[in-house]
Amino acid sequence: MSGVCQSCGVEAPTQKVFFMQHIGAIVMFFHKRIGGEFCRSCVNKYFRQYGLTTLLAGWWGMISVFATPVVLIVDVANYFRAWNLPPVPADAKYRFRRMPNGVVVVQQPVSASADLRR
Repeated sequence: MSGVCQSCGVEAPTQKVFFMQHIGAIVMFFHKRIGGEFCRSCVNKYFRQYGLTTLLAGWWGMISVFATPVVLIVDVANYFRAWNLPPVPADAKYRFRRMPNGVVVVQQPVSASADLRR
Protein backbone atom coordinates (compact mmCIF):
# COMPACT_ATOMS: atom_id res chain seq x y z
CA MET A 1 0.00 0.00 0.00
CA SER A 2 1.43 3.32 -1.02
CA GLY A 3 0.31 6.48 0.70
CA VAL A 4 1.44 9.36 2.84
CA CYS A 5 2.92 8.72 6.27
CA GLN A 6 0.82 10.44 8.91
CA SER A 7 3.86 11.07 11.07
CA CYS A 8 6.54 12.46 8.75
CA GLY A 9 4.55 13.21 5.58
CA VAL A 10 6.65 11.20 3.14
CA GLU A 11 5.01 9.65 0.09
CA ALA A 12 5.98 6.01 0.58
CA PRO A 13 4.42 2.60 1.30
CA THR A 14 2.56 2.75 4.61
CA GLN A 15 0.94 0.33 7.05
CA LYS A 16 -1.72 1.03 9.66
CA VAL A 17 -0.21 0.23 13.07
CA PHE A 18 -0.36 1.47 16.65
CA PHE A 19 2.08 1.35 19.54
CA MET A 20 1.54 1.74 23.26
CA GLN A 21 3.85 2.95 25.98
CA HIS A 22 3.34 2.01 29.62
CA ILE A 23 5.24 3.57 32.52
CA GLY A 24 4.60 2.12 35.95
CA ALA A 25 4.80 4.02 39.21
CA ILE A 26 4.31 2.55 42.68
CA VAL A 27 0.55 3.19 42.96
CA MET A 28 -0.27 4.62 39.53
CA PHE A 29 0.77 4.32 35.88
CA PHE A 30 1.04 6.42 32.73
CA HIS A 31 -0.17 5.14 29.39
CA LYS A 32 0.47 6.67 25.97
CA ARG A 33 -0.55 5.49 22.51
CA ILE A 34 0.16 6.48 18.92
CA GLY A 35 -1.28 5.04 15.74
CA GLY A 36 -1.94 5.67 12.09
CA GLU A 37 -0.60 5.02 8.60
CA PHE A 38 3.18 5.03 9.06
CA CYS A 39 6.14 4.48 6.73
CA ARG A 40 8.84 1.97 7.63
CA SER A 41 11.11 4.63 9.16
CA CYS A 42 8.37 5.87 11.49
CA VAL A 43 7.30 2.31 12.41
CA ASN A 44 10.88 1.59 13.46
CA LYS A 45 11.19 4.92 15.31
CA TYR A 46 7.99 4.52 17.33
CA PHE A 47 8.61 0.82 18.05
CA ARG A 48 12.05 1.60 19.48
CA GLN A 49 10.90 4.68 21.39
CA TYR A 50 7.73 3.24 22.93
CA GLY A 51 9.02 -0.31 23.35
CA LEU A 52 12.27 0.68 25.06
CA THR A 53 10.48 3.05 27.44
CA THR A 54 7.96 0.32 28.33
CA LEU A 55 10.68 -2.30 28.71
CA LEU A 56 12.73 -0.15 31.10
CA ALA A 57 10.09 1.82 33.00
CA GLY A 58 6.96 -0.30 32.68
CA TRP A 59 7.45 -2.69 35.58
CA TRP A 60 7.47 -0.29 38.54
CA GLY A 61 3.95 -0.74 39.92
CA MET A 62 1.52 -3.35 41.18
CA ILE A 63 -0.78 -3.23 38.15
CA SER A 64 2.10 -2.52 35.81
CA VAL A 65 3.70 -5.91 36.49
CA PHE A 66 0.74 -7.45 34.65
CA ALA A 67 0.11 -4.66 32.10
CA THR A 68 3.68 -4.32 30.81
CA PRO A 69 3.94 -7.80 29.22
CA VAL A 70 0.61 -7.27 27.46
CA VAL A 71 1.72 -3.89 26.09
CA LEU A 72 5.04 -5.36 24.92
CA ILE A 73 3.31 -8.27 23.17
CA VAL A 74 0.88 -5.91 21.40
CA ASP A 75 3.75 -3.64 20.30
CA VAL A 76 5.80 -6.56 18.96
CA ALA A 77 2.75 -7.95 17.13
CA ASN A 78 2.12 -4.56 15.49
CA TYR A 79 5.78 -4.25 14.57
CA PHE A 80 5.75 -7.65 12.86
CA ARG A 81 2.56 -6.73 10.99
CA ALA A 82 4.59 -4.00 9.29
CA TRP A 83 7.68 -6.22 8.90
CA ASN A 84 7.35 -6.56 5.09
CA LEU A 85 6.99 -2.82 4.54
CA PRO A 86 9.60 -1.72 1.96
CA PRO A 87 12.03 1.04 2.95
CA VAL A 88 11.30 4.65 2.10
CA PRO A 89 12.67 5.40 -1.40
CA ALA A 90 15.60 7.83 -1.55
CA ASP A 91 13.73 10.10 -3.98
CA ALA A 92 10.49 10.16 -1.95
CA LYS A 93 8.67 13.48 -1.76
CA TYR A 94 7.33 14.98 1.45
CA ARG A 95 3.75 16.31 1.54
CA PHE A 96 4.37 17.94 4.91
CA ARG A 97 7.05 18.11 7.59
CA ARG A 98 6.45 17.85 11.32
CA MET A 99 8.78 20.22 13.16
CA PRO A 100 10.28 19.27 16.57
CA ASN A 101 7.86 21.66 18.32
CA GLY A 102 4.88 19.83 16.76
CA VAL A 103 4.04 22.41 14.09
CA VAL A 104 3.13 20.90 10.71
CA VAL A 105 4.54 22.69 7.66
CA VAL A 106 2.60 21.89 4.48
CA GLN A 107 4.70 21.77 1.34
CA GLN A 108 2.63 22.63 -1.72
CA PRO A 109 4.01 23.76 -5.06
CA VAL A 110 2.99 27.28 -6.06
CA SER A 111 1.88 27.56 -9.68
CA ALA A 112 3.14 30.39 -11.89
CA SER A 113 -0.39 31.74 -12.26
CA ALA A 114 -1.09 31.86 -8.52
CA ASP A 115 -2.27 35.20 -7.19
CA LEU A 116 0.33 36.12 -4.57
CA ARG A 117 -1.04 39.64 -3.91
CA ARG A 118 -3.67 38.59 -1.35
